[in-house]
Amino acid sequence: MLVGDIFVNYRSDDEPGVAVLLDEKLCERFGRDRVFRDNRSIGLGVDFRPQLWGRLAKSSVLMVVCGARWLAADEHGRRRVDDPDDFVRREIEWALTMGIAVVPVLVGDVPDLKVSDLPSGIADLAHRQRWRLRTRGMQRDIPQLIDEIASIVSDTSVPGTVMVLQPAGHEADLSGLSEAVTLAASDAGLPAVEIIRRVFGLIAEFPSTVEPIRVVSGFLSSMEHALSTRSAPDGAPLRVLVGVQSATTRGVDPRDQLTRLLAQPAVTAVRRRATGAGLVLVIPNDFYDAHVRTHPELADPATYLPVPSDDGMPRSWVHVPGYSSPPGLRLASKPTPTPPTGAGVHFNNYDSIIENQIAGDYVRGDKHSPSREQGHQ
Repeated sequence: MLVGDIFVNYRSDDEPGVAVLLDEKLCERFGRDRVFRDNRSIGLGVDFRPQLWGRLAKSSVLMVVCGARWLAADEHGRRRVDDPDDFVRREIEWALTMGIAVVPVLVGDVPDLKVSDLPSGIADLAHRQRWRLRTRGMQRDIPQLIDEIASIVSDTSVPGTVMVLQPAGHEADLSGLSEAVTLAASDAGLPAVEIIRRVFGLIAEFPSTVEPIRVVSGFLSSMEHALSTRSAPDGAPLRVLVGVQSATTRGVDPRDQLTRLLAQPAVTAVRRRATGAGLVLVIPNDFYDAHVRTHPELADPATYLPVPSDDGMPRSWVHVPGYSSPPGLRLASKPTPTPPTGAGVHFNNYDSIIENQIAGDYVRGDKHSPSREQGHQ
């Protein structure tokens, strides 16, 4: 089953015939409503901008047709790809940022793309596995390319990202929560998510074609909105704890791992204090390093804080949408700080205010404030 659209990116003055041929063959395989090519897919007189970005958001793969004129300069020595407003460039930038699979399709003898030839925003295109359509072998190359594309957009057998959702109250409205998950996935332009009911809440599994960063960015934003339109059986706002992890984590069952992470006292304290949010997110350290830290433009790492653990649990991170940092996290654990050595300011993120220690930040050296003997002027 196809889980996302296919977007054909090309220049109208560079191998447009190849783009049209690819579009026709893709439509034969997957259906016209699952393949996007601007001149065919956007009706006459329609504002193309929402159509363009909306379909790209729902795509699993972007095919970039590159011919001999793709990087060519005009008579004034200017390349269109160097223009920040160039739509071909913007589509590629957006797809790379959102974690969509980007496939360069090189036509004929056009040289391989080089980082030095590309603007920084799309330089990663040079590192993407490309496909070459040979001029005399296109009848064989295109069907093989489409088979490869099918493996990208149709692989739903292996979940890519696992999510555990636990409602705050004992009496959970699992039907309402399930509807919120389905609605959020649709609003975020993600394919259908598999939802499994459990006594403690829900397990949601996204296919491997969905980049994990899209789950903790666009989906969570949509999920926060969907929760605001629903309430628990007692009429209170529906609030949930959400744990997210990759499906393959060195043989560890991510569902069991997330259930244990959500049960940490520090996480409970954050949920109790974050009254203005519908959800609290918890992710393991390896997920944070692999996806959040590497995509600051989609998920601000500064809004995540490590969860203090006293029972040997592996390190995890917590985030609350709408908050600059998780409220109540520092109150959940009160370690006794050890004064550091050396001059300067040492940041520890504790709450205490004791002599030369302010919020756990030790100030040493020649910095000082007026003493009691000096009084106030």
